[in-house]
Amino acid sequence: MFKANHSTQSQPDRDLAGLTIDPDCTSQKVVARLERDGVVSMPGYFNPELLPDLREDARRLLAKNSLGTVERDYHCGQSVAVDRSLWDPAQYRALASAVDTPHMRAVAAGFLGPRHHFNHHFFVTKETVAELPITGLHFDRLPTLKFFIYLFDTDKASGALECIPGSHRMVREIRRYHLQRGVRIVDLPNFCAPASLGDPVAMEGIAGTMIVFTTDVFHRGGVVAKGRQRWVVRGHTRLDPLPAYKPRSFFSAQWWRESPMNPKRYWYKAADGILGRTPPHF
Repeated sequence: MFKANHSTQSQPDRDLAGLTIDPDCTSQKVVARLERDGVVSMPGYFNPELLPDLREDARRLLAKNSLGTVERDYHCGQSVAVDRSLWDPAQYRALASAVDTPHMRAVAAGFLGPRHHFNHHFFVTKETVAELPITGLHFDRLPTLKFFIYLFDTDKASGALECIPGSHRMVREIRRYHLQRGVRIVDLPNFCAPASLGDPVAMEGIAGTMIVFTTDVFHRGGVVAKGRQRWVVRGHTRLDPLPAYKPRSFFSAQWWRESPMNPKRYWYKAADGILGRTPPHF
């Protein structure tokens, strides 16, 4: 379990150069950087010669609701979600290989352990919105390891992903604090980044860059400037059993933790009143 003592933790890097490593590095090095910073960028992870086929597959998916995909009502442009247990990868060979490499699998196993669902869903998005952020600064209520691939050169003006390195440490405390007190996962206060964490880093990258991050870091999609676009493929990997917004069955561990009948939630709240405890913050 994560400890609250920050003094024993190595300090995260606070700029893009410090968050960037060679795409040929070992999975162990990626995992070590993820544990420290929560995010790592690997420019040129995908060979430029593979990008035209990858872009074409992305365009076809966005243009047609193919087998195993679900179109989403996406306020920033276009988005398609793919359930890999349902779709036919033979129709999209470049995408199928991009979201399932041995190196990515090794990173997932090293960071999450052997029991996980590797890229069980992936998304293809084309963001075109101007003047507003793609998303606000937040952490995901359902913890996810994301493999985030830029299909074209992506800078801050194109809405590059932005992250606050090292903030996953605080988020783990926030999550634990609220879950202990019976707060439902669907109600976790996930747009609560304090100013003391500092400004997010824009994860700019050339086409073929892959960014790996735990969604326990505070992150957001940037602002896509007028006339610009952002094309992304992102894979979602989660622990087994899959976390859920709502309990899947009565008397499951999640149902009991969120139930009014769970006495521990009241013990924690009573202790908070006596000791003056508040949600974690720096």
